[in-house]
Amino acid sequence: MKQKADTLDFRIMEELDRDSRTPNVLIARKLGMSEGAVRHRIGRLAAGGFIKKFTIEFGVKTGAKAFILVSTVPQTPPHAISEFLKKMPEVRSFFHTSGEWDLVVRVFTENPGLLNQAVNRIRSQKWVLATESLVVLDVG
Repeated sequence: MKQKADTLDFRIMEELDRDSRTPNVLIARKLGMSEGAVRHRIGRLAAGGFIKKFTIEFGVKTGAKAFILVSTVPQTPPHAISEFLKKMPEVRSFFHTSGEWDLVVRVFTENPGLLNQAVNRIRSQKWVLATESLVVLDVG
């Protein structure tokens, strides 16, 4: 039986999405729950695949960040693209999307030169028709 997430689960995930280091006791207080209930739900959400990982996000001052919009050749199998992107250490996450762009790739590197190399590596793939880079200037 596939696990489902309820409204409280989504509220917990929203809090963790804002700051994955938020203590369970603060989430519990905000949502009117016990700390134990929040801890149990987080464990269940992680085991059920709703929470993939807890991570940190670097500020712009510590490196170079960009979102790369990618248009792909229509016949390209999505799993082939996914396998390529998963092997790139600079890629933090990526999303298959609808609309003008087929992919949004979130990239983080130590400096702009390495960011440029990562973008060029993506552009060089035979399944790429076009890209547009959105370099992050500031984080709100």
